[in-house]
Amino acid sequence: PELTLGLLPGLGGTQRLPRLIGVKAAVNATLKDKKMKSKEALKLGLLDAVVAPGDLMKSAAKLALDIASGKVTRRRSLFLTDKIRSVEDETIEVEKARVGIAKKHKNVKHPFYFLEAVLYGLQHGGEAGIAKEAEVFAKLVCHELSARAHIHMFFASKAVFKIPGISPSRASARKMARKECDEWLFLEEAPWVQVTLPLR
Repeated sequence: PELTLGLLPGLGGTQRLPRLIGVKAAVNATLKDKKMKSKEALKLGLLDAVVAPGDLMKSAAKLALDIASGKVTRRRSLFLTDKIRSVEDETIEVEKARVGIAKKHKNVKHPFYFLEAVLYGLQHGGEAGIAKEAEVFAKLVCHELSARAHIHMFFASKAVFKIPGISPSRASARKMARKECDEWLFLEEAPWVQVTLPLR
C-alpha cells in the first residue's frame, strides 16, 4: 500500500517480497496494490500457515518452538533464492514492468524507484538492495513533491471523517431529499458552460 502514498515499501519490503513469492508476483502485487486472500498468500509462499483465529497464539507458539528446536527450517526471507531466476531473466521481468508503468505514470517517480530498488537487490544482493531502498525512499520523502501530495491526500481523506464536536458513535443517518435541475450558468469567459445544480 505504500505506493498509494507516493512512497515505496520500507524495512526491506522491496527485497523480501520478491524472494518470498517471486519477482513477477511481487512486482505485480506491489504496483497494483493487490490485496491477497490467505489461501493465495499461502500458496505463493508469503505465509507459513493459515489457522483459525482462535488457534493463532497456540499455532504461532508451536511454530516458533519447532523452528527453535530445528524441526522446522527457519525461512530468512532476505536470503531465499528458490523463487529467484537468473539475474538476466529477472532483469527482463523488471524492465517489462517499467515499460508498462511508463505508460500510466508519467508524472510520478515512486513506481520507478520501487523497481530500481528491486533490480539493484537482484544484481547486488538483498543487503545491498535494502541500502538502495533506503536511499531512494529518502529521495522520495525529502525531494519529491508527488510523494508529499499523496501523503497529504491520504491524511486529508481520513480527516473528513473527524469533524470537531461530532462523535461518530452518536451520529445517525437521516434521509435527505434531493432534486436536480439543469440551469444555464453564464460566464464572461465561457457563456456556453452548462452545469447541474443540486437543490437540497
